[in-house]
Amino acid sequence: EQQFNSTTACSATSSCSPLPSTWNPWFEVNGAPAVHVLGSRFSLGQGNMTALVAARLRLFRALCLPTVKAQMSQHFAWLIWVDRTLQAWAVRELTELIRPMRNARIVFTSAASEFKWSPIQQLRHHGEWAPPPSVEAGRHKLIQFSTRLDADDGLPAESMRDILHQLLNSMRKKPKRMPWFTCWESYLSWQPSAVGEHPFGVLRSEAQTFCVSAGLSKITLNPNDPSVYAHRHAFAKGKSGKRQVKTLFGNALVFMNRNQTKGHSPIRARSVTSDAMLHVGSTQKTGQAPRDLEASEWSLLLGEQYSISLSDLRTCNSYMVEHEASISHSKATQMPKKCLKGFACAKRAKQERMTLRSGRHDVLASIAHDTLSCCAGCGFCVSIVVNVCPFWH
Repeated sequence: EQQFNSTTACSATSSCSPLPSTWNPWFEVNGAPAVHVLGSRFSLGQGNMTALVAARLRLFRALCLPTVKAQMSQHFAWLIWVDRTLQAWAVRELTELIRPMRNARIVFTSAASEFKWSPIQQLRHHGEWAPPPSVEAGRHKLIQFSTRLDADDGLPAESMRDILHQLLNSMRKKPKRMPWFTCWESYLSWQPSAVGEHPFGVLRSEAQTFCVSAGLSKITLNPNDPSVYAHRHAFAKGKSGKRQVKTLFGNALVFMNRNQTKGHSPIRARSVTSDAMLHVGSTQKTGQAPRDLEASEWSLLLGEQYSISLSDLRTCNSYMVEHEASISHSKATQMPKKCLKGFACAKRAKQERMTLRSGRHDVLASIAHDTLSCCAGCGFCVSIVVNVCPFWH
């Protein structure tokens, strides 16, 4: 079979070479076979809620898909999990959207916890796995990577490459402390907005003291070790956090280094489609920055770092503003009555609907004061701090 040495073509200073025409999910790292599964859940258990699904498809098209397609390293299998509640029209649209990507698959899951299975188990279950010859012959252990990404979140173009380097370096330094995890502590929050001149929505830089779920990744040599989805993502930094990680999982945690990632971080949608509804407010009230980014600044930030189309983002913003009420009504009337931790239910959805109607923001008090950062010498305040422009520090 055609193989590919990722360390040769996926170095920190170069892009990856094209994948072989006949794709298989494993690749080589310094002669050792490896597999990397990027997992995204799409409206599991909620596929019959037409308004919600249609909005999530807009977010997937505008924020998630372009960033995955633009990854410098395409040495991963992107599994998008759906279930039988998802209507045929939505499955067709998802299928068409990912068709150009040879390494992307829409997979139907009947088991609620299938996305927690090991990467090998997931690929084998869906007929996408053929063991590398060196593993079958017992010459090598297979290196397994898994990364989580919600279908309305996105990653900078270097992310999948940087994740591999970060985890491989950690494994080499302390191989006995497997498995290793890596994550970001900050992200760009995108919110749709109907306020003033915000045709592309509103961006804010958010920082937290625990792991961001978007891009949370794991490396292991154990073929039966579950994917990163099997672990709580509230890993914390600091002495108490390290003790918590060790107590819960017996593993090691490393945060994405700012120098390695050049200050880039995941981008996350905060809209009425969210199950947890954290940091979400009405589009009629979102957008309190003294000055919004100019189109050229949006293009520089989102186009160059994430390959996000401003045209698609404008369309998505307009759609989310126009359909906010119908999405909220759908969640309030069609969600299951029982509340599951981290997911929506009818009771919570009704409370959210009242919050949106009143125009109040549902923002955690601990970060409510941290929505804007002022740039020294810029002459204005923006909510983004990145290393792409001389006036952003």
